[in-house]
Order: sequence, then C-alpha cells, then structure tokens
Amino acid sequence: MVNFLYLLVSIWYELVPSDILNVVTIVTFGVQHRNSDGFVKGEAFWMTVFSTVISTITNLTLIWDLVVTPNFAEAGMSAYF
Repeated sequence: MVNFLYLLVSIWYELVPSDILNVVTIVTFGVQHRNSDGFVKGEAFWMTVFSTVISTITNLTLIWDLVVTPNFAEAGMSAYF
C-alpha cells in the first residue's frame, strides 16, 4: 500500500501541476487574444496546445492504470523484457 501511495503522490505532484499550468496559460492567452487583431496564432501556440492535450491524456492514463492494476508495485514488466 505504501508503494501505491508513493506512486500516486509522485504522479500528482510531478506531472499534474505542469498540465494545470499549461492549461491555465493557454486559456489565458486564448482569452486575451480572442478578438482578431490581424494576426494568426503561430505554430508554437498550436504545438503547445497539442502537447498539453497529449500530456494530459497520458497522465490521466497513467493515473488510471495505477488505480486499476491490482498490486501495481509487484505487477512486473512485460514479457518482451
């Protein structure tokens, strides 16, 4: 049980804050620049949006796997290793 809590806390404190920061930053920028000022949002903005979406999905999948997998700490590795 201690390993499960350690993994959950480490995921929560290391991965989730970066996603929250990215989402807040993107939403803030999007709201401030929602009116057309003649400029088009550049490639860097859209790359940040898509990387945030993928990172959030990945972190949610990791948390889901940690919660669903019974005895996660001793589950072992794949047969390919």
